[in-house]
Amino acid sequence: MHIQSTIVGNLTNDPTFVQFSSGGVCKFRIAASRRMRKNAVHNEDSGG
Repeated sequence: MHIQSTIVGNLTNDPTFVQFSSGGVCKFRIAASRRMRKNAVHNEDSGG
């Protein structure tokens, strides 16, 4: 199975890749600003 994702944010550190005989895993952490709900129609970034 193949899953594709788009993630937007800032990397907090360099990604690490661990290889296994059956595949691999990439580990990473991202930072993103929280979104504050202003009303039901409009979302606004809280900044940061």
